[in-house]
Amino acid sequence: MLTRRLSTTFLTLLAAVLTTAGLGLVWAGPAQAHSELISSTPGDRDELYEPPTQVVLEFNETIQDIGNEIVITGPDGTDIAEGDPQIEDRTVTQALVAPASTGPLDIGGDYTVTWRVVSADGHPISGAFTFEVLLNTWDDVIEETTTEETTPEATETSVAPSSIDAEEDDTETGMGAALPIVVGLAALALVAVVVLVVRRRRAR
Repeated sequence: MLTRRLSTTFLTLLAAVLTTAGLGLVWAGPAQAHSELISSTPGDRDELYEPPTQVVLEFNETIQDIGNEIVITGPDGTDIAEGDPQIEDRTVTQALVAPASTGPLDIGGDYTVTWRVVSADGHPISGAFTFEVLLNTWDDVIEETTTEETTPEATETSVAPSSIDAEEDDTETGMGAALPIVVGLAALALVAVVVLVVRRRRAR
């Protein structure tokens, strides 16, 4: 009888422990299922040739419209976020200041996005990522392309007059070298004529 009572008591305690543990898992499950960031635009470590006008975060669950904050800092540490983030279901959108009103977006560089939102279960979650604006690099590419396109035309224009000038120089040089020879031959012919006339007169 004592053994049976002990066995019954043990089984009752074991069942109570398992029930309590099961209820704990049921309650803990939803509490630990925080929302997660699944994508962003711009993405982490993206390289952009034009400055963005907004940053968009996409989560796997609905985000509550309370206590949310997004900070975007440029190369000089200036926060270029404009206004409060806009919440639409699982999407959080943060507008940026216009490029003309801030220096960092005009010169390009590294940007850091630091975000903090409240997930569907009421718990705050946060994170950070970076992207880069390559304005200076893009300007260099355009300049190099323009230079390559215009260089052949400039070369062709400069070569043609040089060739003509060289031909004219060669012609003038040839005529200048032949002139003394022509004058010498004419002088010799004149001397021969004079000698011939003198001899004829003596012969008479």
